Amino acid sequence: MDGTWLSHVPLDGTWILLLTTIGALGAVGTIVSLLRQRTPRTRIDLARVARSGSPAR
Repeated sequence: MDGTWLSHVPLDGTWILLLTTIGALGAVGTIVSLLRQRTPRTRIDLARVARSGSPAR
C-alpha cells in the first residue's frame, strides 16, 4: 500500500472550507447544548397560574 488515504484527496480550498464549516457547526452545537442544560426546565405558565391560583402542575 503506497501512501495514505490523505494523499489521494486533494486538499484544495473547497475541502478546507467544508471541514472548517463542519467543525464550526459542531462547536456551536456543543455550546448551545451546554447552555440549554443550564437553563431551568420548569417555566411558570402565567395563564395557568391565573386560572388555578397556584403554579403547581
